[in-house]
Amino acid sequence: MESLNFNSQERGLHQLQLVVKQLDSICMTWFKQLEIYLSDLYHNNLSHDVDAFKPAFRTFFSEEHQTFRSKMFHNMDQLRLQFERESLHKVNVKNCLEVLPTQFKEFFSSQGVNSLDHLHQCWQQDFKDYTYYEPKTYRRDLLKNMDILEDFIDKSVIKYGELRMKENEVNALKKTGKQLNAEILHEHKIEKSFNLQSKNVQINPVQAVDASLVVTKSSGIDSKNNILENALSKSMNETQMQMQEEKVNIGKAFDAGWVVIENSGTKSDKQETNSRSENYTTHAVYADIRPVNDQEPFANV
Repeated sequence: MESLNFNSQERGLHQLQLVVKQLDSICMTWFKQLEIYLSDLYHNNLSHDVDAFKPAFRTFFSEEHQTFRSKMFHNMDQLRLQFERESLHKVNVKNCLEVLPTQFKEFFSSQGVNSLDHLHQCWQQDFKDYTYYEPKTYRRDLLKNMDILEDFIDKSVIKYGELRMKENEVNALKKTGKQLNAEILHEHKIEKSFNLQSKNVQINPVQAVDASLVVTKSSGIDSKNNILENALSKSMNETQMQMQEEKVNIGKAFDAGWVVIENSGTKSDKQETNSRSENYTTHAVYADIRPVNDQEPFANV
């Protein structure tokens, strides 16, 4: 919607630019026409016509011909400069144009132009001989030319104001459009960043299946490892138990050996004791039966 409005405003701006350009061209055309028309007041260099024209000019314009001519040249130059500048100076063009009617005010209101007395008719003829126009005809055409030029200048000033307003509107729309585009671009970047983050968070179904398979496989591997560890632990426990049992058996056997040995030793001791006892008995018997002379004498008291 904004794009359609902007395109419509641009088309309106382009049309106004064409209208202002066309009005500028028309104004310049009528300005040149006025310039040519005013040149008839001083382009005739014939001495006898100039001498006769000066009194008539002073009668109709209430000013010396040379003085009036200098002012007119200055005003026309200023008007030309304004037309040659940019449209920004259209108001100044209108102001410069308003100077000309003021300068020609006495001529436009002169009664001698339409007077029927002989003296004024002589001056009217002298004016015609110099400009090739009757005074009343020249005044009528000059007024018409100035009015047309002023009318086109007014139209040009109005259109120029509309053009400035339209340019401001289009520039505002451009600025708004740039800001809107920047905001949209910023929103797109945020949305893109959010989508990327969402993709990182969300799991693809295929990846989920693969992940579940990986989890299942890892769980299976873990369970197998647990089984193996349990079996190994059980085997080690059994081995340790067997080793402990063997140690116990060995200990028992070792203890039994010592018992046997001790028993044997006891028996041998008993035998030795018995032997000694027997020997002692025998010795005692022998002692009992030895002669009396063999007895040891009693100790002296």
